[in-house]
Amino acid sequence: VPREYIYLKYVAVHVFSMARKSGERKQEPPPKKRQGRVADLIASDAKVRDWYNEKSLRSRLSADTYARMLCLISERLGMSPEEIVTSAKQNPDSLRVSLTNCASALMKDGWLDTSVSKGFLMVKAYLKYRHANVDVFPRLSSTTGETIQKERVPTQGELATVLDKLTLRGRVVALFMAHSGLRPQVLGFYQAENGLRLRDLPDLKLQDKATAFKEVPFVVRVPASLSKTRTSYTTFGTSQQATALLAYLSERRDGGEKLSPDSPVVATHPTRGAARTKQSNATFSNGFLTTSVLMRELHEVLGSSLPEGVTWRPYVLRSYCSTRLMLAEGAGKMARDLREAILGHDTGISGRYNVGKPWGEEILKEARAQYKRAASFLET
Repeated sequence: VPREYIYLKYVAVHVFSMARKSGERKQEPPPKKRQGRVADLIASDAKVRDWYNEKSLRSRLSADTYARMLCLISERLGMSPEEIVTSAKQNPDSLRVSLTNCASALMKDGWLDTSVSKGFLMVKAYLKYRHANVDVFPRLSSTTGETIQKERVPTQGELATVLDKLTLRGRVVALFMAHSGLRPQVLGFYQAENGLRLRDLPDLKLQDKATAFKEVPFVVRVPASLSKTRTSYTTFGTSQQATALLAYLSERRDGGEKLSPDSPVVATHPTRGAARTKQSNATFSNGFLTTSVLMRELHEVLGSSLPEGVTWRPYVLRSYCSTRLMLAEGAGKMARDLREAILGHDTGISGRYNVGKPWGEEILKEARAQYKRAASFLET
């Protein structure tokens, strides 16, 4: 047999063997992401599932956060949630040592003391639910505001720069936060199941070929179901905000959307073909965006517009509204109780008597006039 044939046969066998091994490696399932592991934990552990369902009654976002942290701490301890409960009841000293070692390991991995404390607080909530409310968690030296030490409120000029970089939809989102003081969740819920609708803007008049505001500043009514305090409240929008919103609604109408009072103020982009079918079959197919999707563009643009030594999160836009209205208050343009009410805060005893009740025409007229005087502090 020629030597070249033997060599080529050896190469062919070697290549085939390597390809087979490579194929075997590719068939190995990749490790599950944490979201999948949390879902598995909830599905497999009845006690965790019951706890999760109870948390979900008030807030699905909180329930997911608590379950995710319980899963993470359980993995770092090398114990199942049931084993953590058993240890808390039968051998709390051993669990205390394990939690202390876990805290040290997390901080070596770069976790802040505050983050570790919050994680332990969520595990403690599960132990309390299981009637194992024992004091086994290490006390950490938590410092408030460590993650936002370099964050400051943007100036009017800096906000103008950010707005210029945003798409029309992103600009509307930013202005509803920076001028109306809305929380992101008001525009779109955690899982896109609800959000602010055009009917919540009573000054907006939907017409066949055009849309317009009958009065500016325009009223924004936040329903109790969208409010963090579970209380409805009223805020306003500026002329700059009205211009951006009307342009955005015109763009949506030109894209084939039929606007109605139930339409979202901020909606998903129009889809076609298979994407449209998938969207129509989704759990939440009413056109709203999730909070994370709403904030994605803002996060990217804010990150690309940072002054040196400064950090910005999307929520800084709501801080902008609060700070600018505080300056307007100092200049005698707006009353403090109205500023707090516009931001959806608990206004205290005096505020409850002054602006905490549903507003009649007289109060609404005065509030609109004060907001109009303060608008120059907000607009860019």
